[in-house]
Amino acid sequence: MQWTYLVVTKNEPRAEMRVFQIVDHQQAPVLAFSGRRVGNQLFLTLIVEADESRAKRIEVLFCKLQMVLSVKVMPKRQDRHELQSK
Repeated sequence: MQWTYLVVTKNEPRAEMRVFQIVDHQQAPVLAFSGRRVGNQLFLTLIVEADESRAKRIEVLFCKLQMVLSVKVMPKRQDRHELQSK
């Protein structure tokens, strides 16, 4: 299943690397990534392939990082074509 993570961190050196380390250690492939620095904050969007328990674990690990200000996780919705083929 695909999950979208919206992570807001303090604009600190190596912030992206720390976020990617968590996903890498959970062995969850990153399908897409986007990041933007605005003022003193860094806004990251990641689309990750993971089962539900691994996705929850990634969210918990993101929240444990001291530089993280907020984390929002959303499962990818299945489109109509995917639902009809099941």
